[in-house]
Amino acid sequence: MNSSRISTITHYESLSGMLAIMVSAAEQGDWDQVAGMEPACKPLIEKIRTASPDERLSEQERKHKIRVIKKILHDDARLRELAAPWMGRLQEMLTQSR
Repeated sequence: MNSSRISTITHYESLSGMLAIMVSAAEQGDWDQVAGMEPACKPLIEKIRTASPDERLSEQERKHKIRVIKKILHDDARLRELAAPWMGRLQEMLTQSR
């Protein structure tokens, strides 16, 4: 396994771990923690985005990467689901203050 594959998969795993923490915080209503973690996600997303698209993975690595990506997508959807009511209330407060 070469180092670029290790780091790419590691970036996915790091992002997944951060999203899991953010979902847990959102489920507890700790939106300050969620917002505080968002800036740390951006560099990981950029590293993933700029990773070599033609990298060769073993079958095991590919399956692991797919599992991690599916978890990222699931946690991202859950975070958006939890944020929707909060964002609605925020929008209502902004509208009323105008």
